[in-house]
Amino acid sequence: MPFISRIEARAYSHATESIDRVRAAVTNVYAEEIRQDLKIEMNKTQSHNQVPIVIVSAVLNRKKDCKLTFDYLMKAFPQEDRLEIGRTLHKRISERCVLFLRLDKQEAFLERITLARGPDIVGVKVYLRQYPRCVLDDAIALVRSQL
Repeated sequence: MPFISRIEARAYSHATESIDRVRAAVTNVYAEEIRQDLKIEMNKTQSHNQVPIVIVSAVLNRKKDCKLTFDYLMKAFPQEDRLEIGRTLHKRISERCVLFLRLDKQEAFLERITLARGPDIVGVKVYLRQYPRCVLDDAIALVRSQL
């Protein structure tokens, strides 16, 4: 059976946004018990119009913390979002067993986990692993069991 080996969350802080609020949105994707241990990276870049953007990201690699965070995420979604994830699961999991979620950035800042309906998102990648290699059907079964 697969397990969660890595969880990445990333959001863009545009020039009109508070970096601290975006940082909080990214942090709130993770289980509360591990938030204080997260290493948040901030990389400055520019848009094609030379407008400053800060990319705020966090990566979690510890298997136990990844499971804790994945359980937290799946339980935090409202029922309608869990149904939506279940309906679109084949589109959300890549052949390499990576689950892609787009969370609403403003809701994440407010500590509410919901799927994004617009372009202002926290992108989340959940890496599922299995030895000797991850089987897509097993990865889908794991996610479905959490929904």
